Amino acid sequence: MNSKFKIISYFITIFFLAYCAILVYFAINFGEGISSFNAAIFVNVSLLIGLIVVFFEIKHKVIKISFNNNYITIDRYFGLFNSIILKHSEITGFHNSEVSTRYGTYQYIYLMKGNKKIAKISNQYHSNFKELKQEIENKYKDLGFIKSSFISEIKDLIN
Repeated sequence: MNSKFKIISYFITIFFLAYCAILVYFAINFGEGISSFNAAIFVNVSLLIGLIVVFFEIKHKVIKISFNNNYITIDRYFGLFNSIILKHSEITGFHNSEVSTRYGTYQYIYLMKGNKKIAKISNQYHSNFKELKQEIENKYKDLGFIKSSFISEIKDLIN
């Protein structure tokens, strides 16, 4: 079984990459009309924030998961870089969580190896979340519900 992305996963990635490209354009082609120091600070800080959001959002949430009989494969960055391949026996279990936003409540499953979160699967980004959740529930131990908040999301992005 393989995870499948929702269209929003691609849209968010393309949006933030375009946002960063536009800011890079402004940073390189700073014209006479907007040459103030404050404008330069704004463009550069916005670029930094945009790049951080793209990097961490893609790394931690837009991941591809594949299950086979003996192994699980985790691909970050849409599978463009090295994969993490683990035996099912190396997975300690999983935690369930929910994050509420003004757009809705999103379910998350954190796959654990020891005390470390190695993958985050969400109904926000994966179109076959229910099937993935069922597969995970069948293969791994349920370690319980963990409370999530905006602060815990930021901590997850940093770790």
